[in-house]
Amino acid sequence: MNFQEATDKLKEAIFIKKGSGQDPSKEEDALKALEREAEKEARIAAEIEKGIEERERAEQAKRLEEMKTSFIRTATHEIRTPLTSIKGYAELAAALIEGGDPTLSSYFEAIMRNTDRLEKLTSNLLDVQRIESGRVELDLEPLDVGGLLSDAAAELEPILMRRGQRLVVSGGGGRVMGDRDRLMQVVINLAVNASKFSPEGSEIIINVEDEGEGVRVSVLDHGVGIREEDVPKLFKPFPGIRVEGVSGGTGLGLSICRGFVELHGGRIWAESGGPGKGSRFIFTLPRRGDAADE
Repeated sequence: MNFQEATDKLKEAIFIKKGSGQDPSKEEDALKALEREAEKEARIAAEIEKGIEERERAEQAKRLEEMKTSFIRTATHEIRTPLTSIKGYAELAAALIEGGDPTLSSYFEAIMRNTDRLEKLTSNLLDVQRIESGRVELDLEPLDVGGLLSDAAAELEPILMRRGQRLVVSGGGGRVMGDRDRLMQVVINLAVNASKFSPEGSEIIINVEDEGEGVRVSVLDHGVGIREEDVPKLFKPFPGIRVEGVSGGTGLGLSICRGFVELHGGRIWAESGGPGKGSRFIFTLPRRGDAADE
């Protein structure tokens, strides 16, 4: 019985009682009290129904998230198996034809470039899936961030040289408790991203500052800049950001950066004056544990 049906039934009962000679004012008060009670019951029923619907939606969202995670994990493993085989045979074939037909050599170089891209994509997908599912375990140790940046610069130099770009590392040091490999990946991802969206021959600056409570690292470029409406999308997988003159990407690299920085208890964000004005990506790491004592 709904609220209206209950109210009508109560009115009918009061009407019958009126014929019995009882005080009409008391009967009216009783009716109003019963109506208030019916309204209260109806509100409770509505809240219960709303709670059930919300719980069902949450359970459905959870099931979809689990399905997505399972799909990514399965798909990336299925891709990596044949990809490893293709890359291995391509390397063997390239070695056998070395010094032979230059056209054939260029074909194998194209094969290697694209297998490297697919290999990086599958690795990034797995990293994102591990981060989102909470399956990343950090191997924490006291780290000198200045030394970490110097090592990253050595790895980045040949990548930037292909575009005639120069990398400058500035600032002091600073020690934190961190996972060396994960933080190295963060720095390299940010610098490669800066290189991609900057003109040939430009300069990329990585700066580190000791802030007492932690360390602040920034990667500055003089590239295409970022539109204001695109800033909130930057650290999400597959953000769909389009930049004229630059081939599109998946956005997984920046998403991984955010995941690893936040796992260290830090923050990451981006700043830009707008299109054509370059950008600065900044992350902070707290000083904690043994690093705070040194």
